Amino acid sequence: MTEKNTMGKLNFDLASAGEVAHWTREMIEANFPVGTIESGDIDGYWYTVIDTSSLTAYIKSTEAALKAGNYDTKTEEFTPLNQHQRATYQENLKIASAIAVLAEDGKLRQAVKQSPFGRLYFKGINLQNCHTTVRHAALGDCHSYDLVSASQAWRMHECQKIQPDSYPYTLELLTNRNLFRRRVAHIMGSHNMDLAKQVLTAIGFGADITDSPWPSGDSYKLPALREILTDEQLTRLTLSPWFMSFVAEQQKMNDIIYKNFREVFSKDDYPAAILDKGQKIVKNKALAWLYQNAESTILATLVDYIKQHCDEDNILLIVHDAVYLRMSIDVSGMQGLLLQLNPYLKIEHTKHTGYTYQDIFGILDHKQRIRDEHVDALRYQLSKMEKAGWNDAEYKSSHKLFAMDRDGMLDKTLWNEQEQAEYQRLHDLYYMTWFKDIIMGKKNWRATEDYQRFMSKASNTEFSDGSENTDGFYGG
Repeated sequence: MTEKNTMGKLNFDLASAGEVAHWTREMIEANFPVGTIESGDIDGYWYTVIDTSSLTAYIKSTEAALKAGNYDTKTEEFTPLNQHQRATYQENLKIASAIAVLAEDGKLRQAVKQSPFGRLYFKGINLQNCHTTVRHAALGDCHSYDLVSASQAWRMHECQKIQPDSYPYTLELLTNRNLFRRRVAHIMGSHNMDLAKQVLTAIGFGADITDSPWPSGDSYKLPALREILTDEQLTRLTLSPWFMSFVAEQQKMNDIIYKNFREVFSKDDYPAAILDKGQKIVKNKALAWLYQNAESTILATLVDYIKQHCDEDNILLIVHDAVYLRMSIDVSGMQGLLLQLNPYLKIEHTKHTGYTYQDIFGILDHKQRIRDEHVDALRYQLSKMEKAGWNDAEYKSSHKLFAMDRDGMLDKTLWNEQEQAEYQRLHDLYYMTWFKDIIMGKKNWRATEDYQRFMSKASNTEFSDGSENTDGFYGG
């Protein structure tokens, strides 16, 4: 049982980006496949309450990012999007804008279809199949409860019931999935944990890492792993004894489960979904059918528990092996229930924070106005002061003095008020050299008695590096 938090990014708007895309239902039909809004082959509808404020903030920020790039709050600069980022942002903006239109009354109606494999699939524009970024933007503040490594937990539990054994690699994955995924990513020469997750899932359901492309019409069809990995990544994996031992163990476990399935079910009882055109059973389909039916049973039990402990309206969305709730509930009770069903199952609770909107460009403009006002104030102050001409040697020498003051190395405790004021005036003039266009004074105030007394103190002071200022304040 684990808990974590995710936060929506602080979003921004670009003045020229325009308002939220004003889509219409007709535009959605024109930009999405036929039947996106309405579909006849469904089993019903699922309604999800949408956080329109969070979704609008996400839409505006994505529009701005597509025009100006990603904004870095530290450097106050924009980084251009690469080709992959741009494609992802455009697709996400398209889906998010459509959701905003379809959720006219604050609720998104999503068509539901029960799969022969047991899962509940949403059709058309929905929050189940969209990018997680769009999903979290649409849901806003909420809580998700995910089954951790559910397929591996199911595989381990089934094998322990059929043929008890240690299965060390799968146990290692269940014990510390993040470390396991990180190791797989490292072997591939990557830091992409999501890619490692996809590889492990594919291996678990029978993907052969050694498969080669096969002819399909006028082209070649790629095996599952070769669709997501490069040749170099596949080679690195196959050369790892540790990873190949894991693959062998997964194949052994799948064989055990599949053999038991063939023994328990008669041919007449085989579901049509796992048969090929010749009515022969397909092993990988059989494994997927077994797992997804088990997953659906577990999730239904979890939903029943949730309904017993909170209002049914609290349930926002079901996503295969996860449930989204508006308000959180006690996760320990759910964990206890899961352990009764499968001792290897764990649940992860994540708190999600919706997106907020801020006009970053407006903030930057405000900061610039403050800077301009500060400069104007210094210019006005300077105009009322005696001005002095500075050369480079004088500027560098004065820099040392003020660096000493900054580091607390300059003792001004014995200075009188006039000397303090003289130092402050020198300090102001020093910093105004950043604005050399206005430092044009001609009067030489350095010839005064006050200045000479002040310079005498400065010349007899050690610098922060231990050296003495033997050349006087302005140095030769």
